Amino acid sequence: METVEHSSVASRRPSALDLVAAAGLVATVVLHVVAMAPTYFVGTGSLMSQPDQATIYAVVAAAWALALVIGLTGPNRTPVAAALAVGVAATELGFRVADLGDALRYGTQTVGSGLWLMEAAWVVGAVAAGLAVAAARSRHTPGTPRRSEGADAPEPWSGLQPGPAAYGPDPAGAAAYGPDLAGADTPDSIDWTAPIAAGDARPEPDLASVPVAVAVGATGGATEEPGVPRAAEDDHERAAWTLLVIILAAVTAGAFLPAWDHAVATSSVTGRSVGVDLGNAFSHQPWQQVVGTVLAAVSLLVVPAVAVRLRNKAVGAAAVCGSLLVLAAQLASAVVQVDQPVSPSYFGLTAGQVQQLGLSLSLRLTVWFTVDALAAYALLAAVMVWSTLRVAHDNSAGTVPRAPFERNEAMPSAS
Repeated sequence: METVEHSSVASRRPSALDLVAAAGLVATVVLHVVAMAPTYFVGTGSLMSQPDQATIYAVVAAAWALALVIGLTGPNRTPVAAALAVGVAATELGFRVADLGDALRYGTQTVGSGLWLMEAAWVVGAVAAGLAVAAARSRHTPGTPRRSEGADAPEPWSGLQPGPAAYGPDPAGAAAYGPDLAGADTPDSIDWTAPIAAGDARPEPDLASVPVAVAVGATGGATEEPGVPRAAEDDHERAAWTLLVIILAAVTAGAFLPAWDHAVATSSVTGRSVGVDLGNAFSHQPWQQVVGTVLAAVSLLVVPAVAVRLRNKAVGAAAVCGSLLVLAAQLASAVVQVDQPVSPSYFGLTAGQVQQLGLSLSLRLTVWFTVDALAAYALLAAVMVWSTLRVAHDNSAGTVPRAPFERNEAMPSAS
């Protein structure tokens, strides 16, 4: 008992890995914000000067900050914070690969300090996410007494005390068990922890006969005990949720690849218009951009598919949320971009030619944007519902049996 108490107190204190991971997340947030101020690509200015790009990285920085805040609420939240950070880092990797590919393709002389700061921000964030995962795993090493929610959490089987039924037939009656249970002595006067006197041998309790479905373990989940039926999630239900999440994730990842934007040039003289789709991952894009976009799409599929198979549903839901937050940054950027001036280069023209021809340029979102937004919302809703479901136990009460003779204080005394 004393060892468990000390371990419980220690579990509420941040470890060295917790502190280093938190410092890394702080540095990640700061670097993401600072990288928006300097020049990103020569000729385009900083990210702050481009509303659509500023929207992307403001949301991404907020996602990293959310992981930091969750981790700061206590070491017990480290697994959730780590999962959120891993989801963000996995999906943001595609953007970093695409930007780095552009720097290598066009030459480092075309790149400003903002891009290198953003690359460094992702590296620091990925390392911090890995440290957070290590901190979460080290806190739950096998063989260490643990509790789910601080020192007040009950120990497994703490309420189970040996009673007459545990010792088999009772030919001698209640008096054979030491104190005069049939008399005026109350259960509170019985010292259940006192050693059994010589000649008062009693067989060990048969825990296999205890009708308990599940014992509450240290992590709040189901733990197996001798003679206790294991509480397992229905295989068909688990398979159904897995299939649903994978389908929604596949639609979300697939709709991320086609063109989201459709630019239209309308002549004020003839009234005729011509349109061109923008943003297709495989159309008129350098291979560096293709690789980066595909990596982001793959993470949108892989992260939910892996998360839905995790035993800890809160951790799985956090990982999916981290990935979808990066997608939300892209969705918000696309909405902001609609109201921005359309570049004549989309049509292979210059600003002078556009003015000479009397063209009016506009931008609208395609149906693929709508499909991706709806699929992402459905995926988030499905994961949230899945993460709140609880395992159904054979014993609907799902409680540990209380000590024999234990009575409610409100009940009248039997004496």
